[in-house]
Amino acid sequence: MNKKIFFICVLSLIILTFCTKSVIAILEQNNYLLGVNNSSSSVKWNNLKLRGTMVSTYITKDDLKILGKDGNANVIRWPLGSNYNRDVKYSGLFTDNYEQAMEEELKRLDAMLPYCKEYGLYVVLDFHDLSKRVTESQWAADRFIKTWKFIAEKYKDDKAIIAYDIANEPEGEASAWNTIAENTAKAIRAIDPDKTIIIEPVNLGTIEGLGKLKPVDVSGVVYSIHMYLPYEFTHQGIDLPVNMPYPGNYYGYYWNKDLLRLVFKPVLDFQKKYGVEIYIGEFSAVRYAPGNSAYLYLKDVIELFEEYSWNWTYHAFRQADIWSLELGNDYYNKTPVAGGTDRLNLIRSYFLKNIKPSFN
Repeated sequence: MNKKIFFICVLSLIILTFCTKSVIAILEQNNYLLGVNNSSSSVKWNNLKLRGTMVSTYITKDDLKILGKDGNANVIRWPLGSNYNRDVKYSGLFTDNYEQAMEEELKRLDAMLPYCKEYGLYVVLDFHDLSKRVTESQWAADRFIKTWKFIAEKYKDDKAIIAYDIANEPEGEASAWNTIAENTAKAIRAIDPDKTIIIEPVNLGTIEGLGKLKPVDVSGVVYSIHMYLPYEFTHQGIDLPVNMPYPGNYYGYYWNKDLLRLVFKPVLDFQKKYGVEIYIGEFSAVRYAPGNSAYLYLKDVIELFEEYSWNWTYHAFRQADIWSLELGNDYYNKTPVAGGTDRLNLIRSYFLKNIKPSFN
């Protein structure tokens, strides 16, 4: 592995582990771990319950057919810039050939949009790796907003694009990001009055970061988090120990559905306090977790998403095999499981409840 990539992976895991500990600290500080429960009011984003997956930008027509027509998903999260090249993940807005990269990424999206419409899939347009380093300078913030003005103008009349997820897992100072997020949302809304705008918090879109996020004074905004807690379970084997079970003990607590309910308490509080909607843009667990641990984890978190009426997109469909729903829990076996894995069938069972959009 390239030394730079290895360093970034390790650094990211250190940050995520710190965020896990921060969430535990928040829960303890507010006595959430004493058994306090809270349920949210039922809300529906754009009058539809959205359930789907994140995809690779190299997804094909056949892949979209499997998801949308055969599987009954009704939304995909399209990660703009995630697959351009490895360097983009670290250079972001400072990429030397940024304009070329953006042009190529949008061409790939444009080629697939007709099939999204054909198979009944809304698209959440996620500004992924090319959005990195947005808080580092005014120049970066200006380029970021300029990009969103261009995107909003290009897609404002496209019915398949249901939402703009303005930055994937932003980093940097919360105050800087809050200002950029509000300015960006206002710039988009001046061009496109209708599409939902999605804002994630700093600290890589985590629950811990949500406490630092200031809601923006713009209509039609949904707030999003990514759910990978506890990271030692969901990311095991990625520079972390393996054979880590769920349910199981992490950070001095037994992580099961009851604990996850308490972990989500700050999100529910944010939702109720500001009267906003929540979208789970990413969640997953590595497929090679021991036994049926990955299935049990996905079952618990999805049941909670459904209870709280949160829309969600699984990470990810045919993007990286460690997250694959089609492959079993043997890391070295790359043959899809006949009849589907328990994880795939679980996700499918929720997709079957979806109401499909019509673009006629």
